[in-house]
Amino acid sequence: MSPCATSASRLGGRSTAPLFLFWRAFFQDPADLSAPVAAMEQTRVYPLGDEANAKPMVFPEGSGVPADLLFPRDIGYFEMLARFIDHEYVDPADMDMRGMLATLGIVKGQHFEPDDRMRTILDRAALTAFKMSKAMVSHGTRELPGGLLWEDRQYINAFMGGDPFFLADSYMNLDNRVAFFTDAYSVSPAMAMNFVGMGAKYPFTLRDADGDLLSGGSSYKLHLPPGIPAKLFWSVTVYDAEHASGLDNGQPLPSLNSMDRPQPNADGTVDIYFGPEQPEGAGNWLATVPGRGFFTILRLYGPDQPYFDETWKPDDLKKLS
Repeated sequence: MSPCATSASRLGGRSTAPLFLFWRAFFQDPADLSAPVAAMEQTRVYPLGDEANAKPMVFPEGSGVPADLLFPRDIGYFEMLARFIDHEYVDPADMDMRGMLATLGIVKGQHFEPDDRMRTILDRAALTAFKMSKAMVSHGTRELPGGLLWEDRQYINAFMGGDPFFLADSYMNLDNRVAFFTDAYSVSPAMAMNFVGMGAKYPFTLRDADGDLLSGGSSYKLHLPPGIPAKLFWSVTVYDAEHASGLDNGQPLPSLNSMDRPQPNADGTVDIYFGPEQPEGAGNWLATVPGRGFFTILRLYGPDQPYFDETWKPDDLKKLS
């Protein structure tokens, strides 16, 4: 569960822009979420030094409510960017970026009114940039040094060099950063840190064991060796390859996790099946959608030592005949 809130704080008497916050509260029983919900509802966010005038927090129930949170891939992207630039305070660190946007007519305090010619150019540019970013996700990142988590697997390394700010020794790894934020909304240092039993790891893949892109019209099996190294819990989720939302596959949730008590094999291994049809006798099944590509993320919360010393690795997804 990841609720969010906006707030403003004060730095030297100046209010900052609204902030996007997210957090998780883990639970032990999927049928009883009262404890984690109560824990999160203790949160209070208010302007620094102004607790006395803090407004009551509001936690709307979002379960089961459809929401489209995708960024636009046409002229609407630049229109949204213009509103954002106009709303944000001017940070000296952003002056070069703001200078490039100024050449497009996006300037704080000015209306963004591109003519028909510019609208056509920006409309094409937004879609082209989106396609380029998806190519970085599916092809470019894995071909860079350190782009794969393991040389004998298809899983991509979201944080090459282990840096949450995408910094290499002498440069910014722009392709890695673009690929990450095309499919993810935000990042935290905890997502890249390497401490046994803390944080999380997110091996993800768009390809099967043969190196082919995953297709919603085919069927696959993921074999997880025994002793999955997650002190808190683990999960496997399927996402739409185009826009990276949880795959709309007709199931209540496009994921299975250890709290769902997936059916293990006699030797303690776990097999998870993916495909448009549930294989006969397969209890652990995630539906896919014909005509839609997908990717999977194996989430390990509280990763244990076998993950770090690579004595435990998930198998690749193997295509079923």
